[in-house]
Amino acid sequence: MLAEPGRIDGRKIGITADTGSDLAGVSKLVKATAALGVTALVIAPVGGVLKAVRRAVTIDRTLATARSIEFDALVVAGGTTPNGDIKLVVLLQEEFHHYKAIASWGDAGAVLKSARISGTDPGVEVTEDVDKSFTANLAAALGLHRAWDRAAKVMSSAVPPAA
Repeated sequence: MLAEPGRIDGRKIGITADTGSDLAGVSKLVKATAALGVTALVIAPVGGVLKAVRRAVTIDRTLATARSIEFDALVVAGGTTPNGDIKLVVLLQEEFHHYKAIASWGDAGAVLKSARISGTDPGVEVTEDVDKSFTANLAAALGLHRAWDRAAKVMSSAVPPAA
């Protein structure tokens, strides 16, 4: 029997972004999740404000101050540079190992790949754009609280046990 998603109001998501990110999509996601009672916090390499042509997004956390335990889900914004920043990789891997929802849009799947997370893994949503379907899928994943179907992958290890 599949679990039904529960309430999501009061949950927190982190949205990772940088200077090359789709800030219009970030703003759209922040508004859409706020309407659902979810707090979205923007995470970037450094503090301040991310600016694009006609868009500015205030940064709520830096990669140095964000911790996976703070978020119920993590979203990587389209256009985010897959630079292999160890702080971002660890944040994504911890979210993954805590069975939390992970999502990305646009070309941000490359950032997930750099953290060895596949778009086909359970509880991972990869799409082309921030639209109603993306928001609905993210809300459903938040409502399930954890992606327990990921347990087999998380519990397995590439390192053989010591003899």
